[in-house]
Amino acid sequence: MQICRQLPIRKIALNLLACSVFLFLLAGCKQGSNGDEAPAESFNESWSPIRAEDMRDLPGTYLVEGGRSYVVIGTEGKDYLEVRKSLGGSMGMNLTIECRGAEIRLTESVFESDIIYSLRKSSTVPGDWDLVGIMRANWPMAAEKNEYFPLETPLTSYLHRVDDPKVIQYFKGLPESAEEAKIWSISGEMEQTAIKLLNDHPDDPYIRGIYLDYLTRSGRIVELEAKIALWREDFLRSGQPFVEDMLRYAEESLAAQKCSAEGRNAKDSVLRLLGSSLETRLDRLPEIRAYDKFLEGASVVGLHYHSISFLELQMLVKISQIQVCFELLLGRRGKALDLCAAVCYLAQIMARDGSSILGVIGMNFRTFAYRSLGLYALNACETPDEFEALWKTLEFLEKSQRDLTTQEFMSTESALDRYTEALSVSRSMGDPVVRNRAENACFQTIRMAVAARYRQIKDGRFPTTSDELAPLLPDGPPMDPFAKGPMRFTSTPYFFTCYSVGPDGQDNEASIEYDPRNGTVSRGDILLRVPFESQYPFPRNGVRARTAEDLRRQFPNGLPKDPFRIDGQLSVSNTTPVFVYSYGPDQVDSTGESAGSYIPWLAYDPTNGTMSDGDIFIQIPEF
Repeated sequence: MQICRQLPIRKIALNLLACSVFLFLLAGCKQGSNGDEAPAESFNESWSPIRAEDMRDLPGTYLVEGGRSYVVIGTEGKDYLEVRKSLGGSMGMNLTIECRGAEIRLTESVFESDIIYSLRKSSTVPGDWDLVGIMRANWPMAAEKNEYFPLETPLTSYLHRVDDPKVIQYFKGLPESAEEAKIWSISGEMEQTAIKLLNDHPDDPYIRGIYLDYLTRSGRIVELEAKIALWREDFLRSGQPFVEDMLRYAEESLAAQKCSAEGRNAKDSVLRLLGSSLETRLDRLPEIRAYDKFLEGASVVGLHYHSISFLELQMLVKISQIQVCFELLLGRRGKALDLCAAVCYLAQIMARDGSSILGVIGMNFRTFAYRSLGLYALNACETPDEFEALWKTLEFLEKSQRDLTTQEFMSTESALDRYTEALSVSRSMGDPVVRNRAENACFQTIRMAVAARYRQIKDGRFPTTSDELAPLLPDGPPMDPFAKGPMRFTSTPYFFTCYSVGPDGQDNEASIEYDPRNGTVSRGDILLRVPFESQYPFPRNGVRARTAEDLRRQFPNGLPKDPFRIDGQLSVSNTTPVFVYSYGPDQVDSTGESAGSYIPWLAYDPTNGTMSDGDIFIQIPEF
């Protein structure tokens, strides 16, 4: 896990919670430990407070991790050194500083756990301190109580000394919370501070990073592009990972701002959607397909606050899954397909274009999106025109996904994540390359299933050979992301099962289904079973029912899964009129009554709060 920043880890934890992966993050701690218990024991020995007279050259102001925050080390009138760390734009957190010989360590408390950084004087940059190891103590669900992670190669200038009060002045002008960041704008004073810093330290790459941050935050695209071009080679030649990070953050922000200026950035559409009512969000979500990128950009220094609430976006993705079912129940197949396509596309471009954390969130969203797509594909196509419309959608989605290499993923991570793999937030949830390929395989099973269903509708039977997957798949099954050959299938008169061998690479002949909860690389095949009879026979003109029994007779297998219930289907009221409903994000019946007397009166409204009261429901027309 990335445990080296106090506020950033809280911010990251909230974003991960927003996409239901925070538990995976904690589980990842349990699996991922490459920490060494013996070094951890010695790490606790012989450390003592630092007398000011013993390290006279240590007190000063330092940028931390390429400017993510800053610390001030001093005595404050005492005999021993103390250190205070910035929280957002202000100073607000005490850290413990100790030494053992020429080595120092900083201890930072995160909730009830400790994060400890071991540092030594830089051998390349005078006045700086290099990171040589990280320890986490009492970390929730970690394999060991104390785990020490030494770095094979020290991270140069984890603490970069800049004894200039204008550095603190610049940081104090930065937003201190995500809410403040939404309405914050750079001040004239900050502009002058950034200019003066660059004039006083023209060759310091970290000060250049602060100036790039000023250009980024003020939206000065032309000057930002010019400065990046002017300084790029110097940043890359520095050999300092945190300096290289600053360049990458500036380039990402430039790309995002240019994409927004050209009207191509889906992030802007999502921001507008999340400021509207639920009805508007669902109605306008299909417009997302008009955008070809999802670029958020990042601040170069200071804490980065995501402009999008990923918890709120996750709720929209889940509610869209419910809405697809509602549209099918009401006979509005076209709207259902448009919504399926929009959610799948949004999830795909987030996974494709985003940073490491944003990419992992996109992968998580793909799981929900493909459930809706599979629901539509296997239960709402009966005519050649419907299959043609669906296949065009699948071909569109096929173009927006990609395979992801480890190198590509690592290029979006911070230096700490790249050099401390065991502590990486994104990789603690499982190998992202494997997760991405698993979602790609899931998508390919849907394409194969549609080809098989089309053959069944046309000929009255499932295909038994690869050639019979034509005309939709004229070249046979697509390639398996986890094998050197094509995807596989089994066919009987009652079921067609298409599958990938899965992350373990073993062909289980679809007898064992892959479940990532057992581990990212665990036993089982990624499969999709197509029954001869539709599991959910949505009538073309919509459902009509006067009682719950009327509805249940039409759906003998029950209704599709409710994404807000761990294991459960959408619910049906025992009333007239009949309501199909989900209790929504709060998972609480808004009426306080049992399903037997359910009469909805409070609809979920995200503008009242992402986890606010309210249910999601439709009324079924009567005969």
